[in-house]
Amino acid sequence: MVLPRRSKELTEQEAEVFLTMHLRKMQRNLNGTIARKKKRHLVALVVLLVILYGVGSKDFDTGESTITITLEFWQIVMIGFWIVITMVVTNFFGQSRFILLLQWMLVNWPLLAILASIVFDDDTTIFQGQSWIWKLLLVAECLTVACFVTINYLYPWFVGSPWFLEKIGPQRMWDVQTNSQHNWTLTYDGKYGKRHTCRYEGELNERGVPDGNGRWLDDSYFGEVLTGVWKDGVPVAPFFSRQYGTGDAFRAVPVAFFMACDDDFHKNKFSPTNEMPPRCGVVSVECSIHGSFYNNLPLAKVIFGPHVFGQEEGASIAECCRRLVHLDTQNDNETSIEVKANDRRGLQVLGHVYKPTGLPFSKETDEVVIKYYGCHKYSHSPTSRIGPANEKDPEIFQDELESNSCNDSDCNTRVNDGDDVSGNTPRLEIHNWTPNRLKEALVYVGGFKCPTQQSLEILGQFMAMTKLSQYVYPIHFSWPCGQILTYRYARAAASNDRNRANFTALLRGLAAAGIHNVHIMTHSLGVQTLMAAFQDKSDGSRSDSSQCFHLDHSFSSGKFETEEEGIMTCKTITMLNPDFPVDAFVENGFLSLRRICNHITVVGDRNDQPLYYSQFVNGSFNFFRYSQPSVCTTQSSSCNKDEGNNNTRTRKQRGFHLLQVIGRHFELLYKPEPKDSSEDEPAITDNESVFFMGVPKAVLNPDEPVKEHQWLDIDVIDTTSLDTNIKKLRHSAFTINPILLNDLEDMIVNGRRAMKRSSLLHKDGNIFSYCHAPSFVSM
Repeated sequence: MVLPRRSKELTEQEAEVFLTMHLRKMQRNLNGTIARKKKRHLVALVVLLVILYGVGSKDFDTGESTITITLEFWQIVMIGFWIVITMVVTNFFGQSRFILLLQWMLVNWPLLAILASIVFDDDTTIFQGQSWIWKLLLVAECLTVACFVTINYLYPWFVGSPWFLEKIGPQRMWDVQTNSQHNWTLTYDGKYGKRHTCRYEGELNERGVPDGNGRWLDDSYFGEVLTGVWKDGVPVAPFFSRQYGTGDAFRAVPVAFFMACDDDFHKNKFSPTNEMPPRCGVVSVECSIHGSFYNNLPLAKVIFGPHVFGQEEGASIAECCRRLVHLDTQNDNETSIEVKANDRRGLQVLGHVYKPTGLPFSKETDEVVIKYYGCHKYSHSPTSRIGPANEKDPEIFQDELESNSCNDSDCNTRVNDGDDVSGNTPRLEIHNWTPNRLKEALVYVGGFKCPTQQSLEILGQFMAMTKLSQYVYPIHFSWPCGQILTYRYARAAASNDRNRANFTALLRGLAAAGIHNVHIMTHSLGVQTLMAAFQDKSDGSRSDSSQCFHLDHSFSSGKFETEEEGIMTCKTITMLNPDFPVDAFVENGFLSLRRICNHITVVGDRNDQPLYYSQFVNGSFNFFRYSQPSVCTTQSSSCNKDEGNNNTRTRKQRGFHLLQVIGRHFELLYKPEPKDSSEDEPAITDNESVFFMGVPKAVLNPDEPVKEHQWLDIDVIDTTSLDTNIKKLRHSAFTINPILLNDLEDMIVNGRRAMKRSSLLHKDGNIFSYCHAPSFVSM
């Protein structure tokens, strides 16, 4: 319904916000959506050329003379070159914002010029009789570039300039008018003279522009309905938006970053270094999540920082976490509660803290009292005794205790017999436990040659496609990851002492912020930063990063029992398409991770192409005796070549060979068999908890049992069979593929191992794959 026209004068604040939202709509239309790659367009053009060639080779009798149209050699060459260019544009730039420009400049205009040269062929050379065709082609190319630059760059810049707002303004450009009876309700001219209505509802700041929680509604076809947080008249994360006419949905999530490199925010240096002090900040990442996916999304914009970590006011992990708010779409009334008693620190109620201490666990109580408030009357559930209370943990989390605590009158409200509660929603409350307002942390380490902005957009897309923002603080650790030609130097930078110290500084910042539970997720070469940070010191003691965490209960005695324990718990470690040598991981790396985390996951793909190139490059480095980072080496790699290796898996490889990485060869993640019985057993055999349990033994003959591998205690997810929302490189499906997204969310939120997740099928040993049908199967 169009509101009556006018009439009070359009204010400066209303004009500013209208222009901001109109520019958002304009950018979506200009950038366009990601379209399915279709071969029909290319095939149709090639068939057209073939038909013309056939027609041109035939003689037509006009009654007076014979007209023959033939193709010269240079014309055949031009056609072949055009076909190659068309294939390149179609296959490699299909999702680029420049695809329309490239199609006209390299496909459409050249095709018209070739056809014109055939039709108007007068047996002269290209530079004489037909020169006008190529001059017209040049003019068309220049006009195409000029139109593209004007529409996509000059016009948005002009409309968004302060001069346009002051001198022309939206009131003249689109005849924007206000309604005298409704504040912040505007009408404006759309296409074909149709009037549309837009409105803002929500909080304003002293300047009179949207600031805080608010909602924008625009009823034009490409307008949007946006609900979320505003900052000085501009929507910032978190917010949710959908396009009014198409239904395309978008979500913006806040993501923190810790830049431990000397690179720019948008681009990496050619030579990876990390001499500068680390910087921290927060970005707003807007992503497509439903319907059409837009070429300009995801897009990360800095909303806080970057500030030098620990040296500027507010430059702390705690401050970044305070800015990582999320839209609370859940009902405040809890209807289910999960209690765990398998943690050696004490009893746990997921998502809650124990009020007397402010900690997410407690050894002070041996019972959990759950009160049920129903629709009709109050009832009390039986008391459940779950574990003994004999020791009090040291009191930490003092900064957050006051904010997490609540009065008994608020937390334990009883329903009187005379109260009318027929319309109340059933809910559960726990005596002495209150919902934890401080979430867990998810530390993400990006891959090779990914600038900070790109890595943040990847993590933001992952968060936007799930509901993890309600449970974790997403934090990206940016390391000096180099460029395509500096891969070897990026590997060295990931393992140097400064990078290890920076990663430890991030973990200590999390502990200082009051974070108790941490999830670590790496992608590609980012796993080497993780492995180097947790590599044992030269004296055999735990690294500084490892000491930030509690030891797993199976390692709480023996060799490490005298070491000082950290204050955090590493709940999960997830390595996505990891680029790390198999032998180095099995011999040293796995134990350093398993010591502090009992839930380790490797997500791999046997057809991962970037990892294949990595295997070839690293195999070449080894063949020519280039040095490797110490974290990537094994005891066998330092032996003389004539002596061979110390296990049956590696001693078969002679001369040049690909360096096997765990992202492609995850079937090798088991304890290697020693070369002979006289050799010392690896340290990995000292503790039975490091091996995968629950694997049924295969017995073909009772007298001759099949020898089983001792699989490492890892959940290996094989994604080779997934064929939806995955690029041909098969190296980064975790941001879009719904099967993988839902499984990772279930793993992080609920903490279930692969054997207990319904979407997974156990294959062999510690390897699982997803239960799904190929994309071409339908019923």
